[in-house]
Amino acid sequence: MIPPPTLYFFKEEFKYTIWVLIALVIIRLGFEYLSYREFVSKPFYFTQATVVDSYTKTKHNYTYTVLKLQSKDLTFYTTTHKRSDFANTSLRVELFPATDISFASYLSSFYVKSKIKSIQKLPQTTKMQIIQYIQKQHDNLLLSQFFSAIFFATSLPKDIRKQISKLGISHLVALSGLHLGLLWSFIYMILYYPYKYLHYNVFPYRFIYFDLGFIALVVLGVYVYFVGYPPSLIRAYGMIFFAWLMLILGIEVLDFELFATVVIMLLVFMPWLIFSIGFWLSVAGVFYIFLTLRYTKCYSAKVITFVILPFVIFLLMQPIVHTIFPMTTIYQLLSPIFSVLFTPFYIISIILHLFGWGGVFDSLLITLLTLDITSVDIKLPIWLLVGYLCLSYKAIFSKKYFYILLLSAFLYNLVNIIIYIYYFPNK
Repeated sequence: MIPPPTLYFFKEEFKYTIWVLIALVIIRLGFEYLSYREFVSKPFYFTQATVVDSYTKTKHNYTYTVLKLQSKDLTFYTTTHKRSDFANTSLRVELFPATDISFASYLSSFYVKSKIKSIQKLPQTTKMQIIQYIQKQHDNLLLSQFFSAIFFATSLPKDIRKQISKLGISHLVALSGLHLGLLWSFIYMILYYPYKYLHYNVFPYRFIYFDLGFIALVVLGVYVYFVGYPPSLIRAYGMIFFAWLMLILGIEVLDFELFATVVIMLLVFMPWLIFSIGFWLSVAGVFYIFLTLRYTKCYSAKVITFVILPFVIFLLMQPIVHTIFPMTTIYQLLSPIFSVLFTPFYIISIILHLFGWGGVFDSLLITLLTLDITSVDIKLPIWLLVGYLCLSYKAIFSKKYFYILLLSAFLYNLVNIIIYIYYFPNK
């Protein structure tokens, strides 16, 4: 069987394209930097912002509220002494920018002193009504927040995020390409047989994979808009769109040159992603999926999907994750199993919530989310990470280096287990 062509016929085409795209990213960053300099140079700045999250903290017997706010152009944190219910509110705030706000923080999120001028309750939207409909199906507040997060990218309290990290399922809870992929499959599954009947009897001249893919893309686009354009879903949607386009054009999708092109194109459109840890973690995840699929094509699709990918990607991602998030527990070893189980769980949960039966899994989930888990911080040194990334790059061109990479990741996880077991009795 003749393999599909790659996006680039010659290496020079790839190199020139990448350099042009990098130049465009630099230009975009230049304009963003001008906006940044203008912002920090102002003594004060008025803006209207929506409250994304709020929680109280106590320091030196003084209790205050921390607010995460989202305006048209900025995402920032501030504090207030006001005692108010900030849920579903929009604030008119006066900001007092400080020169110590870095450019990277400006493009991602930063803390700034402020004064709240007015508080307005947001009108009841369809999204709020659906979230309330979902939350009413759960007696436990923790579970209401959990399902709102995995369906609509709402924020989770810090203690729940910490528990999810201890379980090693942060990638399952934060809306990302995984969830869009599952929704794509769900939409495809629902539409395939009705469309196949119409295709056979009414319009056999149509290309079924083009039509269903286009419909799925439109539905996913509406969903991304509906949940409020979270950056994780925007970048995931961009990657899915490019993958579908390449499939329609008959171009090889599992191509690292195409992957690099898509990543840099996303940075051209959204240069602030350069400073997003979540973006680079998702890039690493997709990279290792590509790498694993390159050397496991001889296995069946089911073995790859339910055995190889969950366990191999877990091993390969751990060194990178632990460079940023050092929290380590023995339960994180169950992450591959949770990843496999999450696929049917997510689809079934959507269906159950549509019919008002969302509480079916509550007893099991509350047990998981309230486990008493001891953790230990194990951080991979930067110099080892650099070596690991170099080894990952070499693995693109050599199966031998891929197995060396896999062995290195396995040994790293084994050392983590030994450290944890040694540390655990002392807690």
